[in-house]
Amino acid sequence: MAGITEAVKKYLAYIFIVLGIVWVGIILAGGALLLLWPAVTSIVSGALLLLRPERKFSRALAKASALYGVLLAGYQAYVAAPLLGSFFSTFATYSVASFAVIALLYLALLYASFGSPAGNLEKA
Repeated sequence: MAGITEAVKKYLAYIFIVLGIVWVGIILAGGALLLLWPAVTSIVSGALLLLRPERKFSRALAKASALYGVLLAGYQAYVAAPLLGSFFSTFATYSVASFAVIALLYLALLYASFGSPAGNLEKA
């Protein structure tokens, strides 16, 4: 588990950017412009963590963006869950699974955001 945590901390900024791009893909596939906010916050958080990882604002935005991502992806999975037994069960299965994975990734980012700045792992 420690190896996973260290890898997430090392690539924290890049994971934020990738998740922002995933949200953009979801927007393009479904047309929900409301999901533009998590895309923007993830990409901006990743960019700030790359450019200025030592700044308090960068770390605070990363924490807020990760928490927002956990809540939004968890909510999306929750909304799709009632469709599992319906005519749309295939769509619902993919939705619940993908949003659950996104929520877990954001949860890992939230946990890693409380550690040392990206790329500067503390030696134990």
